[in-house]
Amino acid sequence: MAPLRRLHVMLAATALVACSEDPIVPLVQLTGVAPRQIELGDKLEIEGDAFPQGRKARVVFEGTLNRPGEATDVEGEVDVQGDVVAPDRIEIAATDAVVAAFCGAGATAVHTTFEGSVTVVFAAQQAGAPPVSGSLQHATIDVLPTAAGQARYLANMEDGDKLLRAAGVRVESRASGGLVVTDVEPKSRAATAGLVPDDVLLAANGVRTLAIADLAPPSDSGSMTLLVQHAGSATETVTLGLGAGAHSETPTRFAMPAALVGGVALLLALLAASPGRFVVWLRRRLAERHRASSLRATSSDAFARALGLLTASTIPLLVPSADVGLLSLVLFTGALAMALLVGTESERTPARALLLATSRIAPVAAALAGALTLAGSLRAGELVAAQGAAPWGFFALRSPAHLGLAFVCCTWPAPEAQGLAPSLSRVSNQLIATLHAALLVVVFFGGWRVPFMSAHVRGGLTWVLTFWFVAKTALAVTVIRRLHGALPSRPFAAQVRSAWFRFMPLAAAATLGAMLWERHVTSRGVEAATTFGLTALGVAAFLQLGWSRPVTRLRVDPIA
Repeated sequence: MAPLRRLHVMLAATALVACSEDPIVPLVQLTGVAPRQIELGDKLEIEGDAFPQGRKARVVFEGTLNRPGEATDVEGEVDVQGDVVAPDRIEIAATDAVVAAFCGAGATAVHTTFEGSVTVVFAAQQAGAPPVSGSLQHATIDVLPTAAGQARYLANMEDGDKLLRAAGVRVESRASGGLVVTDVEPKSRAATAGLVPDDVLLAANGVRTLAIADLAPPSDSGSMTLLVQHAGSATETVTLGLGAGAHSETPTRFAMPAALVGGVALLLALLAASPGRFVVWLRRRLAERHRASSLRATSSDAFARALGLLTASTIPLLVPSADVGLLSLVLFTGALAMALLVGTESERTPARALLLATSRIAPVAAALAGALTLAGSLRAGELVAAQGAAPWGFFALRSPAHLGLAFVCCTWPAPEAQGLAPSLSRVSNQLIATLHAALLVVVFFGGWRVPFMSAHVRGGLTWVLTFWFVAKTALAVTVIRRLHGALPSRPFAAQVRSAWFRFMPLAAAATLGAMLWERHVTSRGVEAATTFGLTALGVAAFLQLGWSRPVTRLRVDPIA
């Protein structure tokens, strides 16, 4: 084997010489890479011979990067620095930058299996002399992502579980790695592929199967390649066919919600264009009913806030996996319906009220869509799990761009209104404002995460998470009300222009800035300093809003 290994080293060095202006002399020999699995803070060791003591080494990983839920990157290349700690060992520290180079940065980070060659290059000590190198073929390394990829992991876990159900197979994790098949349904896709109980799934599409999340299939793939170990240690590669139910996002998932929201939006547009007798009658009835109501305004507001908080409490208590995108569509549609029925604080005609409400919602919807894209998930539980319980772990405080997205989302809705039915308009806005604040807490401010507690507790502790979430939502409502009270009031045309020509570009710029930040800023020191500064700024702003005297206005423009 030693002569054959030397031949591989010579061939690799020859290829490097042919592709480089500077010839590389193969004077070092690599024998192995350990450990096979690393995560943040570990040390990856390159074993070999004749390493120059005390030198820095350039280590290049070239090959395939296999990730669950993604197509294989067959031209992957990772270039890092290592330290020679002994004549036969090079150490590479698994820093944030190294882990991000393999797994991806931020919320998109995911478990990655590397397969390919490892080349070590030492710079020449004399001017004009060629570099010294060595190469190792067929190396395999698993790199686990940082905690920032928790939401992606949970999404892949659900997608992997969906694949198992669609394939008709059940598995259990094994301590030494791999997934053990415990049951296979007759005539299922798994049975057709040849899987039987006690088989061990070692890899899926090149990804070493450490958990069910590693079985997440690419969205555009019709099959999955599995490396299976049968009883007796015999290994075999099998192909598992994927049906429509095995993919992470199927067209039927959003078909019904999209149809409902689209139908309501079309109905609102038709009613706004030509209200007709029914809408006019309904608007007048609502106005007369609330003028005849004996409820005081403060009692109505308190009832609306309590109803909103009670509704929000059902998210962590009953539906932690709720779809945030769908909840947002329902909330925005409800706001448009109320604007059509009761008007706004300055526009009582249906068409102008609907246009103003749409202009207010559009920047918020754009910013929320950007935030959900960056987070990599639509499920409330996954969004919360990917954040920390303390302010410095919030999504909104990752960078100034993330905070910009949160600010745009906080500019809607208005807390008070004076439409055709002032009391009803005020109550509806209070209810929508409370539900909107709950949505912002989930996406931007840590949701129901409690310090020193998991986001996935069960039993009686769920009530603790729910109480914490309701308290944070109530606080968010107060802060947003203070923010709206500090904004000036403007006429209809100015409000529409401000929405489309100020806040829409701000939402787009913040989304782009956040994407660039998560892709290029991988230094933990920079992230910590930025988060600390933004946390201090947020606390100062909250104290300023809390101690300032509230401003009461009949007309409040939430986006001017």
